[in-house]
Amino acid sequence: MLLLLLLLFVGASSNNVLQVHLALAGRNRRAVCWQTMDAAESVVRYGPSLELTAYGSAVRYYESYSHTVVLEDLAPGVWRYQVGNQSSNFTISSETPPFKVAIIGDNGRKEYGGGQVIEMLGPQFDFVWHNGDIGYADDAFLHSVLEFGYEDAWNEYASQMDWAPQIPWMVAPGNHEAECHSPACRVSWTRRESLRNFSAYQSRFRMPSEESGGSGNMWYSFEYGPLHIAVVNTETDYPDAPIDSYLLGGGQYGGFCDSFGCGDWLEWLENDLKNVDRERTPFILVGGHRPVYSVDEMNDDGTPSDDAAALQAAVEDLFYKYGVDVYFCGHKHAYERTFPVYKSVLTPNATVYVVEGAAGGDEGLQSYAGDPSPDFLAYVNDTQYAMGVLDVLSPTHIKFSHVGAGGLVLDFVDLYK
Repeated sequence: MLLLLLLLFVGASSNNVLQVHLALAGRNRRAVCWQTMDAAESVVRYGPSLELTAYGSAVRYYESYSHTVVLEDLAPGVWRYQVGNQSSNFTISSETPPFKVAIIGDNGRKEYGGGQVIEMLGPQFDFVWHNGDIGYADDAFLHSVLEFGYEDAWNEYASQMDWAPQIPWMVAPGNHEAECHSPACRVSWTRRESLRNFSAYQSRFRMPSEESGGSGNMWYSFEYGPLHIAVVNTETDYPDAPIDSYLLGGGQYGGFCDSFGCGDWLEWLENDLKNVDRERTPFILVGGHRPVYSVDEMNDDGTPSDDAAALQAAVEDLFYKYGVDVYFCGHKHAYERTFPVYKSVLTPNATVYVVEGAAGGDEGLQSYAGDPSPDFLAYVNDTQYAMGVLDVLSPTHIKFSHVGAGGLVLDFVDLYK
């Protein structure tokens, strides 16, 4: 037994520790996640002199192992930690404003469009909130048609997030997380089955669903300072959820509950929203991948597309009933912001909808030429790579900005309580 433990520790301490990154796991808690190619103990040493030890668990994922250790009862201050031979540090803040949050969607590897925004991220933010289409591993075959590049693309993208060992990386599922659909995956039963059904996304991250009654990394919520943030799954598990047909196959997503647990996320969302303490967290923000409102999801007669109509039917009444301040998404490779809108009508105190999908995906920016311009549309940017910055200025004042190269503010909106 002693020899086995020693071998496991050596495995964890070797150079095969890859892609260390953090996530929020409740107030004064952090999840530490990483990959190894071989079986190894899931252990983190932490503290001023690395004198503390925490253990977690690992899951076998395709040809590697995904590890998670949750560190609890962390007092405010700087914490040093070590995973294998890799050391870093993170800060537990008091979560008292002012602080900044980065908000992105649809961001790929540096060499395929994501470089500008990746370089803009870093420890100046308290956390990064990534609303789906994370790295575009499923588009790897576009760059090398006959090669199996899915895993290499995931690994490369995660490794380019050099800030991730220091600040939390919070994510939502997008359509590009659903499966590996390249020819090299479709012709291999092992690859096709191992990499279907959000398996990479579910294995590589650890979101606070356990702490919030959610389901895996598919839906969850957390609080940070005066913010209550709920993340939802716009891909599956609601009436008329989208169906995407990929190369040589496809069909409705879903069924991930076969392996990862399941539930009714609309029921969960209502329960989550109605229990928010608005004295403690006066701002409610919701994130998902697909837009509820987008001019690119409107028919010629001004009605929403089938996908947008399904999502509006699922969530819009809940957002209005419980006073959701902003819904952030991606999916469209551009930026849009609405005025407060409900049922397509300008409505005071209704939700503001933000499409923040211009972070640089593998498929480039999306032109909105010829799209409608309804009364509820406040701003569109379809020509520049950019990202969102949420400045939490006080317990009653937040400012969201759409920021391009060199820190140029292209659009902004202030919200007060």
